[in-house]
Amino acid sequence: MRELANSDITLVYELYWRFLHALERPLIQVQLFGIVISLILGWLIAQGILIQWRRRFVAINEGELNDDKPSFKHYATDLLRLMLTPVLGLMAVSGLQTGFIQWGWRAGLINVAINILWTFIFYRGFLLICYEIFPSAEVRRYRLQFFAPLFILFVINTILSLLTDIDKLFQVTVIRLFDTPVTLGAIFVITVGLYFWVMGVSIVEQLFLKVSFLIANQKTGAARATSIIFRYFLIGIGIVLFLGYVGFDSTALAAISGGLSVGIGFGLKEIIGNFIFGA
Repeated sequence: MRELANSDITLVYELYWRFLHALERPLIQVQLFGIVISLILGWLIAQGILIQWRRRFVAINEGELNDDKPSFKHYATDLLRLMLTPVLGLMAVSGLQTGFIQWGWRAGLINVAINILWTFIFYRGFLLICYEIFPSAEVRRYRLQFFAPLFILFVINTILSLLTDIDKLFQVTVIRLFDTPVTLGAIFVITVGLYFWVMGVSIVEQLFLKVSFLIANQKTGAARATSIIFRYFLIGIGIVLFLGYVGFDSTALAAISGGLSVGIGFGLKEIIGNFIFGA
């Protein structure tokens, strides 16, 4: 066991120094500096354009549309606010990439930055569509609690994967629980992964309710009751799957699943009755 702990410490130490060694390379530093300057330049230009746009037209609060009849200026403002910065940032970093290619320098980090910016543009475009379809307050909530953290996690993973070995880092054993090694990857999955699962289930529930209300043309108690059952079922399934992924005993998982099903059934019985009969 001590030998295993020593090997894990050695592995973490090696990955740490590999990361620092990559950052100490002059070419990496030049690329990072160029990327930061390009993004700042794109952001400043975007802010200047937005300021001039709002001075010329009626000022519109961030993320809010006219609920009655949104005008072209509303759509155009949301389009500029969400898409202008990433597009200009992509143009600036692409120009930097062209310069590196002409100088004959390697631009691996810049290529990764361009891929991230393309993903960011698609992410902002998705948010733009959501703002036009769903209430702004709900979109902002899930943007802060789900979509933005997910995108940040994607960026961190992409950058770290370029500079070090993430897979080896996730295999490092942190503790031993009931003679079972619990790795850093398992802890990440059971915490961060479960968080995103629960938030994703919440988004699916809201979509289900919106579709149900559109079909029924009214807010029915049956739809809400069904969404509650659906949410707890998916959350329970997620807990069982994640616990199974990190290596918990299958017999214990079966017992937990059975108890969870019975508990949810009794707990929701009264709630469902209240929703359906309007109590």
